[in-house]
Amino acid sequence: MGSVVRNRLSRSGGFSIVEGVVAVMILVVVAAMAFPYVSRGDAREDGGSHSDTPDWMQPVPSAGETHSSTADWMGVDPSAGDRDAQVEVRDVLLAQKAYWLETGNYTATAAHITALNPAVRIASSPASGVVIALSESSSDTVCISRRSASGTTFSVWEDSMVGTYYGASDLSSGPCPTAPPASYAQGGW
Repeated sequence: MGSVVRNRLSRSGGFSIVEGVVAVMILVVVAAMAFPYVSRGDAREDGGSHSDTPDWMQPVPSAGETHSSTADWMGVDPSAGDRDAQVEVRDVLLAQKAYWLETGNYTATAAHITALNPAVRIASSPASGVVIALSESSSDTVCISRRSASGTTFSVWEDSMVGTYYGASDLSSGPCPTAPPASYAQGGW
């Protein structure tokens, strides 16, 4: 009887370990792709239903249009765009501080800043890049502003003697004020 069982097991086709591992890997990849859609749920809070097309396949909105979901068309949270704008402002702030250490003054000249940090985009509008405004009364005061993808403008008011103040208003529309705006605070946004 023992030899019959042994012969039957040796003839069994079965799966090899490699085939089993490949099957499990395929299931893990499929589950990972489905997880973001399953975790969000199918029902919308307003009672409507999602279309059959996932967000990442929706067409890109044209200029002036907004996407219907709270995330942008790639599923990225809009706060990521806010963080990007804040990082750009801080990069220019660090370049301004380095320039001030070398010369004793802040600068509004893009070439001076890009010489210290070639990655920054200096522009005349906060929507297209970082805007630098100097105070009319002191070369020790500078304002740096950048508008994020969500439409919020992040700014830094910096004075070499008073310190650095962070806020969410546009300081690029005129000369930099001599004192930090009342809504600005030290330590970050």
